[in-house]
Amino acid sequence: MDKNKLQKLNQIVNYCRINVPYYSQLLADFSFNTEYDFLRIPILTNEIYTANTPPYNNNLLSKSRSSSFVFSSGGTSTEPRYVMRDFEDFDDQYMDYAGLNVGEKDVVLNLFMPGIWGIFTSANISLMKLGCTIIPLGGSNLNQENNRKILEIIKTFNVNMLIGVPSTIVTLATFIQEKSNLANKIDKIFCLGEKIHQSTQMIIKSIFSNAVIKSKYGCMESAGIGYQCEYLDENRYHIFENQYVEILDAENYSKVQEGNEGIITVTTLKKRLVPLLRYKTNDIGIVTKDKCKCGQDKLLYVLRREQDMLISASVHFKIDIIERIISKFKECSSVFQLVVKKINNLDSIILYIEKSRENIDNPNCITHEIINQLFIQIEDLQEAIESKKLQSFSVELIEPQTIKRINSTGKIKKILDFRK
Repeated sequence: MDKNKLQKLNQIVNYCRINVPYYSQLLADFSFNTEYDFLRIPILTNEIYTANTPPYNNNLLSKSRSSSFVFSSGGTSTEPRYVMRDFEDFDDQYMDYAGLNVGEKDVVLNLFMPGIWGIFTSANISLMKLGCTIIPLGGSNLNQENNRKILEIIKTFNVNMLIGVPSTIVTLATFIQEKSNLANKIDKIFCLGEKIHQSTQMIIKSIFSNAVIKSKYGCMESAGIGYQCEYLDENRYHIFENQYVEILDAENYSKVQEGNEGIITVTTLKKRLVPLLRYKTNDIGIVTKDKCKCGQDKLLYVLRREQDMLISASVHFKIDIIERIISKFKECSSVFQLVVKKINNLDSIILYIEKSRENIDNPNCITHEIINQLFIQIEDLQEAIESKKLQSFSVELIEPQTIKRINSTGKIKKILDFRK
C-alpha cells in the first residue's frame, strides 16, 4: 500500500474514532501505523449497519442528520431500514457518467423506478452538474399505455439518453422495436441497480444500435464504488478516488492474493455523515493491476452476489424471507432452490420446494398460497410480473431429495443463476 493511501486511511480511522460512537468504543485502544493494523479493524456488515442507525440509535452517525437525505426500504413485511447520505456525498457523482461525456446537448430520461429513491434522486442530482436536460419520469409499471407515453416524450423532447435498471431498459427497448422507429435517437444508456448480464447488453445493443452503454457499481450505504471510463464496459470498473476497496476471503475475511476473487469491502475516505470502515458489500469481485487505455492501472471486476439474495428486474428475492414463508406450510420441507435463467432476454424464475412427504393433497393450492405470500412480502414482485419485466415466475412443489446436494458438504445451493 502506498504512503498516500495509508495516510488517507489513517485520517478516516481517526475521524471515525473521534466522531462516531460505534467506532469510538470499538477502536478505543486501536493504534494505526501499518496496513496490517488496518486489517485488524472488524468487518462492518449490513446487520451491524442497520442496528447502529435510526430508528434504533445514532451510533454510526458522525454528526447531526441535518442537510441529509434519508432513504428507506422495507415495509409491512420486513423491518424498516434507512440509509442516510449527507448532501455533500453527491458532489462527485457526476463521475458516474465519465464514459458517456454527458453535456448541454444531451436530453436524459430518468427511468429509475421511484421505489428506488436513492438511485432515482442521486441520478438527478449528479446529472444537474453536467448541464444536460433531465426528465425524471420513472419506469414503474411499463404497460402499453405508459410505454406509449415514454415514446411520446422521447419524440417531443428529442431524448437521446436513457438511464435505468437493465430490465427496465430491455422492456422499453422491446416496445420501441415493435412500435416505433425511435431507437436510433438513443445514443447513450446508463444502467444501475442490477448487474448487466452479457445477454441483456446484447439485446439492448441490438435495438439501440447507436448507443454507448455504461454502468456504475456501488451501494446506497457507500455511494458509488466504481465507474466506467470510455474504454470500460460490462463488469469492469475504475475505483472512485474517495473509496478504498479490499477483496477478502468469504469465510475468514483475510486478504486474498491479487487477482483472486473474494468479498468486496469498501472504506469511505470522505468525512461523511455515516463513514464506513471495511463495509461488506455482499458482492464477489476481483481487483487487478490491469492497465486501462485511459492510463489508470487498477481495475475492479464485479462478478456476482453472495448466495443470500437474488436480484432480478429490480426485485430482491431475500433467502431469509423465502425461508420464513415456507416454514408456515407443514407440507413443505426447509429445502428449496431459486433457479433463474434467461428466456427471450428476460429473467425466468422458478422456486423449487421439496415436499415434507411424498403424498400431499392439493399441491396447487399450496403453491398458489405461497405465491400470494411472496407477493405480499417481496416488494415489487407482482408489479414486475404484471409489467413483464420478468418473463415468468412460478413455484413448484417437488419430491423429497430431488434438489441436488453438494457432494462434499451435503448442502444446497439456495440460488442457481444460469444467466449469461
